[in-house]
Order: sequence, then structure tokens, then C-alpha cells
Amino acid sequence: MKTLSSKIFAIVLFAVASINTVSAKDIDPKAVGRVVAADKFAYSLYSINETTKFRLAFVNEQGSNVSVKVYSEDGKMVYADNIKGRTELKRNYDLSQLGRGLYTVEISNGEFVASNRIAVGGAKLNAIPFSAYISPSLMDGAFKVAYQGGAEGVYVTVKDADGTLLYSERNENDNFARKYNINSLKAGSYTVTVDNGNKTLEQTYVVK
Repeated sequence: MKTLSSKIFAIVLFAVASINTVSAKDIDPKAVGRVVAADKFAYSLYSINETTKFRLAFVNEQGSNVSVKVYSEDGKMVYADNIKGRTELKRNYDLSQLGRGLYTVEISNGEFVASNRIAVGGAKLNAIPFSAYISPSLMDGAFKVAYQGGAEGVYVTVKDADGTLLYSERNENDNFARKYNINSLKAGSYTVTVDNGNKTLEQTYVVK
């Protein structure tokens, strides 16, 4: 049985996600443009059974370089890996030379950075509860959403000022981050909601 690692939110956290976009019949026919989901960088990271190994799997739509750095409990970097030009990856890392314990794994694709605490060799970590991030403002017509602790399912939705649903995406993995562009929507205000059933975050943007 896999032992999932606990994670610490850095800037954003990511995971491989399943996506259900809203169907054409549900979209307001008067809406101009659409919500464009892009530049997904998603990963899962977990320790393997009671071994000193952990597994990293990611989807990196940009194909940018991904760095993996492992730090000991005293903050010393004990391992580094640079993965070039891969859009998908599944790889095991063996920390047997370092031994049982708690480590911090830093993952970065250049734009996104996340730090994750993992326990290997039978060491234990407490689970981290659901938390999420939504960009406070648009940048070039786009916003970012990220969350951790979302294995039970998380919805990302976009609605206009009248409450009409323009976009919906459901993810069932633990960590996730993605950029969404709403610049082609007609002028007005739009509300982004991130909801895991127990906790809801909202952010409203104005498209001019």
C-alpha cells in the first residue's frame, strides 16, 4: 500500500489531474470568447511502501526543464536532478544511502516552485489539510489556481456577473496548478471558485 507524503504549500503545488470541462449546451450562447486552460504543470509525489524510495510523476505541457532537489531535515541539499524537455515523466528516486527519515523535495519548472515533505523508510508525517490559491489579479488576461490536499475532488468554475456557468473543471488528485486565460470574454466581471465540498475560495476579476 502506498504511503502518500505530506506536502507544504510553497508558491503552488501540482498533481496529475482529470478534467471535465463544461459541455457546450451548458455555456451561455451570448458569451463572447471562452475560458482557455493552458500551461498545466501537474505532479504527484509519494513514498513507496516502507522503502527508502519515492516516486515522482508529472505532466509538463510546456516541456520546460524541471529541477528536483532533495534536502535533509537540517536544510542541506543532498540530491539534485535536472530533467530536460520532458512533457511526461514517471521516475523512482532511491534515498537508501541517506536512510530512513523526513526529507523536503523541491520541484520547479522555472515558473512554478513547490516544496514537499516526504517520509521514507517507515517514517511518518501528518496529513496536510486542503488549501488553495487563486491569483489576486489578472496578468495578461490570465489567472492561476493551485491547491493541495484535493484527493476527494476539487471543482474550478468560472461564472459571469449573472451567475451563468462558463467553465467547469473537476480534479481528483492531491496537488494541482494551472493557468486560465479569460481575456477573450466580453467586458464584465467574472468570479472564479475553487471548492472541495468543505471549503470554498472565490476571486472576482474584471475584463475590460
